[in-house]
Amino acid sequence: MAVAEDGRLLIGGTTDARVEILGADARESGSYLSPPIGAGSVADWGRVRWTYETPRGTAVRLWARSGNSDAPDDTWSDWVDFGAGD
Repeated sequence: MAVAEDGRLLIGGTTDARVEILGADARESGSYLSPPIGAGSVADWGRVRWTYETPRGTAVRLWARSGNSDAPDDTWSDWVDFGAGD
C-alpha cells in the first residue's frame, strides 16, 4: 500500500498481479469480507487487536465468527461485533 502525492491510495496485489487505485475522498460506507481461514484443527485464536488512522467523523469496526467446517454454514457462530480498534 502507498499514498500517491494527490492523496489516492495505491494497493498492490500479488495473486493476480495488479494495483488498485482508490480515490482520495472518503467513502460513506464500505466493507471487506475475507475468505474463511482454517486452522486445520481446533484452535484458540486469542485476542483481536488492531490500530488504524481514520479521517475525522469516520470509524472502523470489526465483526468475526467461527465454525468447524471449511465453508460457513448453519453450524457457524453468529457474528460478534468487536467494536472499534485502539
